Amino acid sequence: DMSLSQADDAPQIIIDPGAYQLNYVACGATRGLWRVAGSVGDFAGCSLSGATLLIVGDAMRYVGCDMRRGHLIVSGDVGDDLAGALPGKRSGMRDGTLMVLGNAGDRAGCRLRRGTIFIGGDTGDLGGMQWIAGTIIVLGELGSGWCGAMKRGTLVVGRDCRNQDFTATWTEPREFELSFLPLLWNHLRSLI
Repeated sequence: DMSLSQADDAPQIIIDPGAYQLNYVACGATRGLWRVAGSVGDFAGCSLSGATLLIVGDAMRYVGCDMRRGHLIVSGDVGDDLAGALPGKRSGMRDGTLMVLGNAGDRAGCRLRRGTIFIGGDTGDLGGMQWIAGTIIVLGELGSGWCGAMKRGTLVVGRDCRNQDFTATWTEPREFELSFLPLLWNHLRSLI
């Protein structure tokens, strides 16, 4: 269910204003709609397991790490290790939908197991390392060293990346139009 609406009995938690000192927002949340009016610290949406987290601002490191289900939307930028593996864990995000409308730092999507990551801006270096499965969509520029030790998955980029320094083998790139993106973009903006 891609709807951001929740059941009538599901909790709605509003945090206003946000602050970079707020770490672990909605960590392990299984239901409800969490809305933060401002930026947050590290581990936002960590181990999210069915809830929806909407951050109207930026987020620091480890956003969506170990995410299992649910929806996580950040209207601004995120730091390093987006949807990656928590320290000491073998896999990162396992399922769900994670959308960042701004830029992402280094190691975005490392050890991604399943799920969909959408990044509207640019990314840092070493993204998709040890990527196991899932989909990553990046509309901006990719950093260097993407997809090292990757097994399988789908990478959709909004820019020509034929000269990109990939360590993975890809099918021949081809142009196509993602006609749903303007509709998705307008819907996300209406939520913020």
